[in-house]
Amino acid sequence: MVPFLLIAGALLFWLYYSGRLAKMQPGDWFALAIAVLGTRVLTTGQLPAAGAMLAGAIGWALYRSRSHKPDAEAGKPGNADRPYPEMSIAEARMLLGIDERASAGMIRAAWRRRMARAHPDAGGNAELASKLNAARDLLLENQAEKTDSPLS
Repeated sequence: MVPFLLIAGALLFWLYYSGRLAKMQPGDWFALAIAVLGTRVLTTGQLPAAGAMLAGAIGWALYRSRSHKPDAEAGKPGNADRPYPEMSIAEARMLLGIDERASAGMIRAAWRRRMARAHPDAGGNAELASKLNAARDLLLENQAEKTDSPLS
């Protein structure tokens, strides 16, 4: 029983340390519980039940990693490859602390200032650093669309 608890604790620590714990949805928690229960049942020698539980948990993990899009906007054109497709331009500006008149250079300078404190290597948060990158990319993309527009 003790080795099982050590492995479960190590798994939770890894989920927390890698940042995956914060991104887990209810289905992921359920699959994790089934996997832990399946591992426990496996230690009692009940192979068919444990195999079914572990196969279900592995199937869920494969489904989530390959085909499941958690956001409704993820399937919209132009948003599929963005890490935060739900982020609006106003949210991106607020995150970087700039207004709508900011040039591309001002966007990059604001991103550098914020990233200096938010980068994981500087003791910051990986999630915030990722959001800052997404905000910068969105605003620069929007800036390019404005300058490429024949009406501007």
